[in-house]
Amino acid sequence: MEGQALWGYKCGLPGTTCYFYQIFAVPKSNEVYELVTCPTWDYVIEVEMALIFNGHKEKTKFSLYPGVTVHWKDLKITLWDLTPPLAPILNSQFIVGNSGVALVENFKSFLDCGKEA
Repeated sequence: MEGQALWGYKCGLPGTTCYFYQIFAVPKSNEVYELVTCPTWDYVIEVEMALIFNGHKEKTKFSLYPGVTVHWKDLKITLWDLTPPLAPILNSQFIVGNSGVALVENFKSFLDCGKEA
């Protein structure tokens, strides 16, 4: 923006109070992004299973969570233990928007939306 100073702008002598600039960010779109981190993760295993009995095949799909038992037909299926992979990406920061998710490293923002955002 244009600086405002001297006689045309009702300033007597040039000084720090007469010279100022206002700098602000101008959005390029209306899309809102959210910066998220996930300190913990919930693990789940997606299972597709088929049972063949007397030539008859039945299929099912279900999700297994650690310690939760799934009942299907006469079967009980439980995931007792799960060893998470060594993946440092799980402790990263992500930017989430309408079009997807992006992984960011050391993201620091100098913009603050205030309490209303």
